[in-house]
Amino acid sequence: MYIVIIGSGRTGSKLAGVLSKNGHEVVVIDKDNQKFKKLSIEFSGFTIEGDALEHEILRKAKLEKAELAVVTTDNDKVNYMLAQMAKEIFDVNKILVRVIDPEREKMLVDVDGIETFSPISLLVDAFENRIKKVEG
Repeated sequence: MYIVIIGSGRTGSKLAGVLSKNGHEVVVIDKDNQKFKKLSIEFSGFTIEGDALEHEILRKAKLEKAELAVVTTDNDKVNYMLAQMAKEIFDVNKILVRVIDPEREKMLVDVDGIETFSPISLLVDAFENRIKKVEG
């Protein structure tokens, strides 16, 4: 599968390594080339330095070819805009978006093909499920 990951922080770089190790063709975009140092040795894809809000950078990554786009920057507003661009301009069918503020998850809830993940919400759900198991 051809996958474009936007954001090479802890989440994006770890995911890029896992996906690459599993045989996927992965391209990682980040405006800070120092973040590419976080990519694991398993990563065998390509990196593109640049601001993903610029159409030319997304074209360089061949986003229109992507079967999946994963947006993991540390800015919810940027992630929202990138998800919309991937969907509307580059016609990506499946987009996964990290949302830092759980209240902002609702912004993309009704958009077909876009799925949000809030680390805080996921952690709270995991704690809640674990507590329920302890309670019996």
